[in-house]
Amino acid sequence: MRRSALFTPCLLAAAALASAASAASLAIPIDQSRPIALRGDAASVVVGNPAVADVNLIDKRNVLVLGKGYGVTNLLVLDKAGRPLFSGQITVSSDDVGRMSLYRGAKPVQYACSPRCEQISKSDASGSPPSPPAGPAALPVSPP
Repeated sequence: MRRSALFTPCLLAAAALASAASAASLAIPIDQSRPIALRGDAASVVVGNPAVADVNLIDKRNVLVLGKGYGVTNLLVLDKAGRPLFSGQITVSSDDVGRMSLYRGAKPVQYACSPRCEQISKSDASGSPPSPPAGPAALPVSPP
């Protein structure tokens, strides 16, 4: 009787720690990816909002998460028995390092800089590429 009274709290504590270890939060810059190593073989992968993040299964124990759009979503990776191997929140935001926004009127023009600034080509809502800015296409950046 005494052994089972001691065993039950230990078992509950171990289950809580295992659950906490699988719950995570991951911040990913837009248009970049992060690998996640799993503690078991993945059978199912579920992304709450596929417009925010995409997941590719590298092998049964590793997934690659890609930040597709700004926002927050969740990721759930399950094994064959339906137990969670990973359950966490994915936040996709901008990585401002090496980027610059130039405002001409209401629309910003985005540049990626390293060591020169090049315009980032993104389509507007009509699907056509942005018009090139007036002046040089690349702007030199002075070293810090």
